[in-house]
Amino acid sequence: IQREKLNEILKVQEKERNDDAKLKRKCLFCKNVCDNRTILFKHMFAEHNFNIGLPDNLVNVNEYLDMLEAKLTGLQCLYCEKTFTSPAVLRKHMRKKKHFKISARNRLYDQFYVINYLEPGKNWENFEHDRYDSDDDRRDDSWADWDDALEDEKTKCLFENVYFSSAQTTREHMKEAHGFDLEGERHALGLDFYQTISLINYIRRQTMLGVCFSCQKKKPEEKPQQDGDDEEDWLVKHLKEGGCGAKVPSKEADFWKDAQYLLPMLENDPLLMIFGEEESDDDDQNNDGAGSDRSSMSDDDGDDEDDDDDEIII
Repeated sequence: IQREKLNEILKVQEKERNDDAKLKRKCLFCKNVCDNRTILFKHMFAEHNFNIGLPDNLVNVNEYLDMLEAKLTGLQCLYCEKTFTSPAVLRKHMRKKKHFKISARNRLYDQFYVINYLEPGKNWENFEHDRYDSDDDRRDDSWADWDDALEDEKTKCLFENVYFSSAQTTREHMKEAHGFDLEGERHALGLDFYQTISLINYIRRQTMLGVCFSCQKKKPEEKPQQDGDDEEDWLVKHLKEGGCGAKVPSKEADFWKDAQYLLPMLENDPLLMIFGEEESDDDDQNNDGAGSDRSSMSDDDGDDEDDDDDEIII
């Protein structure tokens, strides 16, 4: 019986992949409409820090998303499941508490994960317990340890072979030593998440090639090295002398449209992992200071004709 049920679920999952997954769907948290489910999941993770789970482990996904959307429409937090008085209050709560995740204690969600059909009477939590021989093993693999590891992630400068203890420290170094203010340029040019990623990867690529990311000047041909010379200092000296660190290419440059720069040039680059949360914090400050409410249940002009206005924008 268990095998038949699992086979049935896998057939449903296969049908969804071939049909439903290719349909357009609106984001749970904003008005963005994604062309397919893969883009939707990537968008919700990149823009809202929301991860519903691995696609290979999901089934009856439309029903699942409808359920989550209904909770948000009812002003209910997806994680702690408390109900709030307005979209603005719910948005602020989920951001500050980092509740952009599903409550693992809600057994109602078990039906949407294939892992829960592997063995009768067991759900994902039972399988998780089976992975550990003791509580010490669980603590060794805890989220707390993972978070600590992220905070201490060694981060390489964009312009020289120097590492710092965190991405923030690296950004401060680049601003002081090379005149490159990553955060300032991001706001000055109005770069979104993906454009910021492209800029970082583009600069890393140019540095690897020995080319200035700003003026495109190449490293001179190698000359006999003299005492006290360091070949790695060429780009550092060039940025300082020419002020190129403060000259980011215009948004008309070709590299902004090149998809290769959306892929990390440096594996697990911490500089690529620090913008989603910052943008949420900026939005909170802007909304609190100006008294504006992006998550209003209607348009700013009061037009109620579009049903899409009745949503939570987070």
